[in-house]
Amino acid sequence: MTFTRARHQGYLRALTEAGIKPEPRFHRTGEMTEGVGLRETIRLLESKSRKPTAFIAGNPLIAKGIYTAVQAFGLSVPDDISVVAHDDKIPELNLATFEPTVTCTRSSIEHSSEPLSRFLVGALNKRPISQLQQIEIPELIQRDSVGPCCD
Repeated sequence: MTFTRARHQGYLRALTEAGIKPEPRFHRTGEMTEGVGLRETIRLLESKSRKPTAFIAGNPLIAKGIYTAVQAFGLSVPDDISVVAHDDKIPELNLATFEPTVTCTRSSIEHSSEPLSRFLVGALNKRPISQLQQIEIPELIQRDSVGPCCD
């Protein structure tokens, strides 16, 4: 299972546990870039049907695109739209420097070198993909990008 599939299954499970029916049109996929975050947020906010009140970004680049689109529509994070992102820090961006700062998950990139080395050696030795994965429970960093829930 890829990390994106695991994240999506967790998203669906959380909605179900909260008694919220998942709406497939709100789930968007693509490259994990600022441009995709911007484009897909614009598409959702331009929709004639019910608009999202929150976004979950796969990484800080996507979150940056979401922030740009939300501002372009004259909306505010977190007053109008809440944003949560995965992966607190990547070399290009740090979610703590966004305004407002982004609530996010933090995975230990510093501690990933050893497992990645093991997985690379395993891949070179043709071990099955199921043996080349490790799931880590990320830390939730609560910041300023989540507003109160609406009905």
